[in-house]
Amino acid sequence: MPIYLYPLADVLPDPAQVGGKAAHLARLTAAGLPVPPGFVITTAAYREWRLQREAVEAAIREAYAALGGGPVAMRSSATAEDLEEASFAGQQDTFLNIEGSEAVLEAVRACWASLHTERATAYRRSRGIPEETVAMAVIVQRMVPAEVAGVLFTCDPTDPEERRILVEAVPGLAEALVSGRVTPDRWTLDRVSGQVLSFEPATRPEDETKPLPTGQLANAPGRAPEAIVTLASPALEGRETLAGGERSATPGDANALMVPALEGRQSATRGGAGTLHAPSLSEADLQRLAALGRQVEQLFGAPQDIEWALASGELYLLQSRPITALASEREALRREEIGRLLRRAEPSGTVWARYSLAEVLPEPLPFTWALWRECMSARGGYGRMYRELGYDPDPALDDDGILDLIAGRPYVNLSRDARLYFRDYPFEYPFARLKEHPEQAIHPTPVVNLARAPKGFLLKLPGITRRMLAAERIQERAAKELPDRLEREVFPGIAAFATEWRARDLARHSERELLAAFAECRARVLDDFASQSLKPGVLAGLALLKLAAELKPALGEEARTTAEGLLAGVRPPEEYDLARGLEQLGSGRLSLAAFLDRFGHRGPGEMELALPRWRETPPVAGSIPGGRIPHLTGLPADSQVNRRKASLYLGRARRFTALRETAKHFLMLGYEVLRLLLLEIDRRFGLAGGVFYLEPAELNLLLEGEDLRGRIAVRRKRRTLALSLEAPRVLFSDDLEALGRPLALPGGSQEWWGTGVSPGSAEGQALVLLHPAEADPGREGFILVCPSTDPGWTPLFLRARGVVLETGGVLSHGAIVARELGLPAVANIPDACSRFRSGQRLHVDGTSGRVVILG
Repeated sequence: MPIYLYPLADVLPDPAQVGGKAAHLARLTAAGLPVPPGFVITTAAYREWRLQREAVEAAIREAYAALGGGPVAMRSSATAEDLEEASFAGQQDTFLNIEGSEAVLEAVRACWASLHTERATAYRRSRGIPEETVAMAVIVQRMVPAEVAGVLFTCDPTDPEERRILVEAVPGLAEALVSGRVTPDRWTLDRVSGQVLSFEPATRPEDETKPLPTGQLANAPGRAPEAIVTLASPALEGRETLAGGERSATPGDANALMVPALEGRQSATRGGAGTLHAPSLSEADLQRLAALGRQVEQLFGAPQDIEWALASGELYLLQSRPITALASEREALRREEIGRLLRRAEPSGTVWARYSLAEVLPEPLPFTWALWRECMSARGGYGRMYRELGYDPDPALDDDGILDLIAGRPYVNLSRDARLYFRDYPFEYPFARLKEHPEQAIHPTPVVNLARAPKGFLLKLPGITRRMLAAERIQERAAKELPDRLEREVFPGIAAFATEWRARDLARHSERELLAAFAECRARVLDDFASQSLKPGVLAGLALLKLAAELKPALGEEARTTAEGLLAGVRPPEEYDLARGLEQLGSGRLSLAAFLDRFGHRGPGEMELALPRWRETPPVAGSIPGGRIPHLTGLPADSQVNRRKASLYLGRARRFTALRETAKHFLMLGYEVLRLLLLEIDRRFGLAGGVFYLEPAELNLLLEGEDLRGRIAVRRKRRTLALSLEAPRVLFSDDLEALGRPLALPGGSQEWWGTGVSPGSAEGQALVLLHPAEADPGREGFILVCPSTDPGWTPLFLRARGVVLETGGVLSHGAIVARELGLPAVANIPDACSRFRSGQRLHVDGTSGRVVILG
């Protein structure tokens, strides 16, 4: 029979039963350290509550009575929580001062429900943790009437030399500090001696210490949302607590959130700016805390982030978890990345630029990255596509490809990209010019530099010229023949492949059969299908360049912008038009079942194999306005534009832009098969999502019985560290120290320039989001600011006035949808999500590429 709860002193430290947080508390309790008494409601109770509700509730009532009743603190303990590589801080709910068995049961149900909030789901998705692998335990402990509480980092996460302990403290409960509602006192101590090295007293406005009304939750309806963010103090760096992240119920105690400051620990107001408090801890308190921290670190064998409370002179441990990112580890990784890039740089200089794949796969997990890195090499589907279009890539790109993963993000290596077209022709991206104008490195155009021509170039030139002319003829023929071939052969082939594999019962396959099936399907999808479905994007880009060239005699430097604007309103056929499908779903003209039948293989972040498709997690959408279709008008009557050619290239650019979206629709059908196979492999070997941290070549090690969990854990942590490094949009080999260096903002600047990708202008309040699930579903009329976009963002486009993107080009998904909807959009504003703040009023000019902060 399942065990529904354990007394905390009897808990087996098994995260699968009690979650990460409770497992850590169990180890602390077993070591005799001061943990408040309590019990843990196991994941079995969470899973069986609906079937065994009476038995589960009876066990909880009995355990609460055995604890003596009275006020308790109730905290989530999810199975994926408090990992070394992901803290999950603030993703589930905490309830304090809960009293009475019925109130305890209500809080348990609320804790369970918080496992499935949008913020928690989005957090897990961002770390590639499958939903089916998570469950919730709940910790119930006697409430500590804290006089002072806070956090202790046994190793200051901002100290590269690891010589300091960091302590932060506030009067009252630790939740006020962790959530960011108050400013703490802050000390650094020597890790060896415990000597106080520095002290920063808290200065905070009077209203920060005002308690909430009796019984009100911190983020309850009717109260302004708490600004739960990382404090300016580096002590909370890495806590990633999202808005509304932690709640505190306070029945019957108006001062539960902020116990009044201890007698004698207050001082006068300083200049009306706030109240400067005397230290909330004595030096003796700090020495005891440091000693306790050393014990905890020794127990777990790694630096710890500890929450503690002080009540009636006694210290209590409330929580301990590994510090997810230490400055020393971060710096070591930074130096390693710089050294690797130095070895890959060419003597004449190398430029790395974040575009292309980075626009749709900004932070790939290892398995997904390995697949696409190979696909975009000269021997992969991408290289095969180029050869089929008449190009002659350098064989050196067969293994190396054109992409590098830098600080967890894909970059195009422009030195290698220049050799993708014709192996012996001296194309290059001029280092000096791009260094002077870094914005030109985003979707750059190669130039010819004869000084870089290989030996014997003049003898080879006639042959190269013939290959170039042949490529032109091949591309012209492809422009005429490809649409029909895709629609008659390629798309039906992908659809039949996907239908066949989705109908299979993968559970009947042996492990060896699954691995062989994955290898076969990977080749079909990323070699055969990708080489065909990527062609419309290349042909659309070529047609756009030719259209701009035809318009240049009349429009000069405005030719490219005008050409891009003429793509507005382009849409694929209705059955493949995702934006239209979301519109129809939101308006009720398309049922959810019909939507999933048509688009269930799509989803937010769909290029990342670790993320679920809409067939797994159905979407919710709003309404969508129609787009307009422009024509070639407004040119001077006596202009030098060849209207026949311009119209030809415009029609071609529009046709292949629409076909590009259709091709992606079908490619994602095949891509879903790869995910289904990986999920079954992951389940079969009990990896709990870890398969996405492996590489394809390592799958055979699973068959050999090798335990790869340690390798997976190392890669999870390394990825977290890598993504914590600041990574500029364009990186130059003569300034690799820019990796991890905070971006310098121009003094007093309120105007930013990027790339206009959808014409027009708009004004509105900024809504800055890192993931579409973070959005308020009822909000409309905003300027959306986000890193990049994929189909998961489309519902937000439907309610926006304009869009600002950190990445993206004129043929990116975000640009295409923005133009479809007539939304002004600007892309390529580095770090837009940190430059702009939600609530700022922005003016977006999608024609010029300018974004202005109005207030």
